[in-house]
Amino acid sequence: MKVSISAGRLLSALKEETAVIANTKKIPFDFLKYALIRTGEEEVNITATNLECWVTVTAKADVQQEGLCLIPVSQTLKLLRQTDPDTEVQISHTEEEEEEKTLFRCKDFSASFITPPASDFPEEEEKAEEEPVWIEASPFREAILRVFHAAEKKPDSSFPAGIHITHQDEKLLVVATDSRRLAIYERKFEHLPENLKLTIPISAAKTLVNVLKEQELAGLSVTNEWFTVTSDSVRLNIRPLERPFPDFNRIIKSVKFSSVITASYTEFLEAVKCMLIAADPSLRALKITFLRNKAVLSAAAEDGSIEGMTELPIKTEGNTKKTEIWLNARFLLEALQSAGQAEIHFQDSETPLCVIGENYREYIAPMREPV
Repeated sequence: MKVSISAGRLLSALKEETAVIANTKKIPFDFLKYALIRTGEEEVNITATNLECWVTVTAKADVQQEGLCLIPVSQTLKLLRQTDPDTEVQISHTEEEEEEKTLFRCKDFSASFITPPASDFPEEEEKAEEEPVWIEASPFREAILRVFHAAEKKPDSSFPAGIHITHQDEKLLVVATDSRRLAIYERKFEHLPENLKLTIPISAAKTLVNVLKEQELAGLSVTNEWFTVTSDSVRLNIRPLERPFPDFNRIIKSVKFSSVITASYTEFLEAVKCMLIAADPSLRALKITFLRNKAVLSAAAEDGSIEGMTELPIKTEGNTKKTEIWLNARFLLEALQSAGQAEIHFQDSETPLCVIGENYREYIAPMREPV
């Protein structure tokens, strides 16, 4: 294989690839540190994977000899960052005495890397081609970012460590939960894939956010249990989680509210931040006392005593009786930040409360009072 490509194009492509390259100290297979280069007619397709998702970037190149090879991502990035973007880089591949090498040459540097056989690179499974449904990339990316904090992050948890993507009533729903909170972002799109109902791994969600960062449109398709997102010159193939996602609709229907409070978003947010600082870091316990015209926020110390206290004016609709609720202060802060406004629905001290925002809602389970 022999190709010539500008350093700038190759650098841009590899920046997309780094979204799926895991920490090299934790990579169980050596080939996951590499990206696969496969030639086309007048371009190269560069693919990287973490075995949960595959990112392929297409870049224009002068293909002098067809073939494929592996390149070490981190070392190549270091070289390219010190090179003029307009410099042409020649990449070639050789096999000598059962040893494969990838060679880089340009006016600024030359380098040679011994690599695993390109045939060892884990290719994506064959899947039927399906015309993607195109939607705006920015709100789709925003949906994932808004719920990401509430997703389970531990793969050995009883809950799926991922983000659920589906649709209901012509609306895209992006949902995340770690069993103690449930975040839902919904937005209407004119068209969505009919069979869109899957849960993507956390690592794939991070990669997807990176891929969509500067894109206008995203093409979505679901085929043979794969979720494919296409944008401009990038294609992301994601293997969804097999573990079923909790029935969040049943959870939502089971929660009833009798009171709604609204407050200054800035004041409420700052009050929660202050209480999070004051609260014992191992508990992060926050008590909110809702009264008719004000809310009193109290942080709990390690022994359960009150460490700090603040109050702010609120407007209450519905039941105005005094209600005390203990919450994880960090959970409430993250919910408010994602909602973008301070509207809270609640029932009593034993029922989850709900933080409401535009196209967004998050349910937070109450804590037991520290003792």
